[in-house]
Amino acid sequence: MYDGACAPTKAFQPWLFALANELPHLPMGQIDVSQSNRQVAEAFKVSTSPQIKLLVRDNPVGERVVDYRGPLDYDALLGWCKALLSNKQHELSSFGHEPPEHPAAAKAREAAAAGKGGKFAGLPPSVRRMAETMVRETRLQKLLKERGGGRYEQYTEMVAQRYNSIIAAEHTDTDDKFEVQEANRRARDQVREELLAEAPDYIKAEIEGEINMGDMKNPSDVAKANAGQGKKKKKAKDEL
Repeated sequence: MYDGACAPTKAFQPWLFALANELPHLPMGQIDVSQSNRQVAEAFKVSTSPQIKLLVRDNPVGERVVDYRGPLDYDALLGWCKALLSNKQHELSSFGHEPPEHPAAAKAREAAAAGKGGKFAGLPPSVRRMAETMVRETRLQKLLKERGGGRYEQYTEMVAQRYNSIIAAEHTDTDDKFEVQEANRRARDQVREELLAEAPDYIKAEIEGEINMGDMKNPSDVAKANAGQGKKKKKAKDEL
């Protein structure tokens, strides 16, 4: 966050782009708090320019705005970002002012924490497991596509091979849509876990992090989609 024609912010622009390229999975943005009648500046109590904040939606109330208290330096900022993405404390961090939570948002959060309300919480265990797998796979696929170099294609080939191995080793009845769905889920989970075994902590946190209702528009569609897969699993390699 910066205030109008902030010279340090302008000078740091190339380094900010470099930081965004180094951490493509971390959304970054700039806000000129001098605009819109300074509503953003007032909401976050911005008193200096520039001011760098990490907004963490799923943190507890009072810990969802983390301020960077270090120099405007690429290496220092990169280390700070990586530490926070790995859920580690950092000496240059402090909790910033957090705007009041809208009553509707607070109610939804409390309901989710209590395990109530929402299609995801009410799904049968087998469907919920598949929904969780598909959400995490979507995160991983996005990261692999961003990194390029054929990583996404290698991943899909590994999943296909693992699926076929499970089917062959366990003599799975490919006409049984539920057994096929479970083999499909296990193949994806196993390959993902193997790929993440040597990954940095912040990558693991991004892929394996907690799943919220917003991560899947309609979790019940997983059951429908996978029910149809069982009818054509003999061409599993092409599917995966």
